[in-house]
Amino acid sequence: MRSIAILIVGLVAGGLAVHFGLIDRFAPGAPPEAGAPAETAAEAESAPTGGAVRWKLASAYSSNLPILGDLIARFIDNLDVMSGGEVKVQYFEPGALVPP
Repeated sequence: MRSIAILIVGLVAGGLAVHFGLIDRFAPGAPPEAGAPAETAAEAESAPTGGAVRWKLASAYSSNLPILGDLIARFIDNLDVMSGGEVKVQYFEPGALVPP
């Protein structure tokens, strides 16, 4: 059960890292996917950099719950490190943001 939870967290973290450009989807020199639009240098320079992303995480599980509570705290810390502080997640205990 724990290995499945770790796998899910890893997949989510990897997907977020790719989405926010923290890691490349392609190996250096690898061609983009077929049908994907090619990005020119001018487009890359004019693309908005965006700002810091702030998320509120309403959880169904308490932070002191073994395994699930530990994993979400670790996920939030890892996401902060991977994003260089650009993605901040604020954790809310069950019932704090929305009623049960």
